Amino acid sequence: IGIIPLYTGYDEHGNFYVSSEMKALAGVCKTISEFPPGHYLWSKEGKITKYYKRDWMEYDNVKDIDRPLKERGINDAHLLSKYLSEEIKRPDVFITSTANRALHTATIFCENFEYPHSQLLMKRQLYSFSDGYLTKTVKALDDGFNSAIIFSHDHGINTFVNKFGNKPIAHVPTCGVIGIQFDEKHWKNIKKGTTVLVEFPRDHK
Repeated sequence: IGIIPLYTGYDEHGNFYVSSEMKALAGVCKTISEFPPGHYLWSKEGKITKYYKRDWMEYDNVKDIDRPLKERGINDAHLLSKYLSEEIKRPDVFITSTANRALHTATIFCENFEYPHSQLLMKRQLYSFSDGYLTKTVKALDDGFNSAIIFSHDHGINTFVNKFGNKPIAHVPTCGVIGIQFDEKHWKNIKKGTTVLVEFPRDHK
């Protein structure tokens, strides 16, 4: 299939879709899966068959923004989002980086929180390893939203949660979720908040 991953999905009527970019399926499909490399699908048989074993399993040659979410990340995203969907109120808005692994994580959270995929906001600027655009994204939130969940990247997340939260956090792992509560009435005015949620996948295994 190549270096860049291929994605497949089914809508609510059972129709089958294929795309090289997950965001093309996010607003249409209820389930989305990564098509395994070195396989083919023959509609007559209806099954995926392996035909080639690649020698670059660590994805060293894949452009970082296109790097897919690995199986462990997929499992962790389901584990944590299912737990949180029963423990906290659904955030008012879901926003994600356009990097494939962040987008995949976001769609899993949307599924388990029953948040419409069509309303998932995607911002390429969040594909950044500093907290600058993450901070700008939060401060630009509409005041009609009382809460938001944002899917971004290291080291920007680590810097943000320590700058705006009141609990020191050495490292936020993949699929880790940190919740910060702010007292300000307007997002643009946020300052130091209170860290009210710290959940990592390892704590639920």
